[in-house]
This record gives sequence, C-alpha cells and structure tokens, in this order.
Amino acid sequence: MSYRECRSLCEMLRALNYNRIVSLENFVKPNFELVADILYWLAQKYDPNNDISDDINEEKDRVEFMRSLVSLFSVKARVKLNPKKLYQADSDAVSEILKITSVLYKVAPKTLRPPLLKPRTKNRLLPSLFPEKLQI
Repeated sequence: MSYRECRSLCEMLRALNYNRIVSLENFVKPNFELVADILYWLAQKYDPNNDISDDINEEKDRVEFMRSLVSLFSVKARVKLNPKKLYQADSDAVSEILKITSVLYKVAPKTLRPPLLKPRTKNRLLPSLFPEKLQI
C-alpha cells in the first residue's frame, strides 16, 4: 500500500457517502471490523439484493463472509480480489478495496462526486514561445 492508494480510497469513500470517517491511520494496524464494514457497504451499494450475512463473530463466519464477498464481486463486477489480503485487514487490503471502490466511483454521477486531488502542474499561463500565426 502506498500513501497515494490510501488517500484515494479515503476520498472515494467520502465521495460515495460512506457513513463512517475513514482516515489514513485506520489501515496501519489490522482492523477487520472496519474492512468488513466497508466491504459489506460496498456489496450493498453494488447489489442491494445480495444475501451476504454480516455476522463476523467467529473465525468460520469471517471466512464465509470473505468467500461470499469475493465470489459476489468476481461474478457480478468481474473484479478479481485476493481474499488473503482482505482477511489481513491491514494496509494490503487497501489495494483490494480500491479495486471495488474505483468501479463504483466511476459510475457515480459526476455531480455528486468531487474530483480526486491531482498533483499540481506547471503554470499554464506562461506565454507560448512559438505563436501559431506570425504577422509580418
């Protein structure tokens, strides 16, 4: 995970009106509850009629949750996810979550989402060295 990926994920979740505040520090240590909540929310946003259980109290429930989410996104969205990285729920999970979030972000109406931060470019107001038409 890079700083850029984590920042992009936080901005995309904010633009898609995710109900919790996600910061960059949330992915430094493993946080399975947050990753599961984000994935469940993304699954509900992508397909409201899915039948994925959000019960993650025991290990077998967490494994079944991940399997069902990975199969849902591979079949419906044609996005290949790595369940091991998602189950780790740390900075490696950011790149996997970003795959799904970017699909939803691209189809969101442009009026509802702000543009992602882009790096600054050179000043575009500099005069051109070669004008298009020279008048003699």
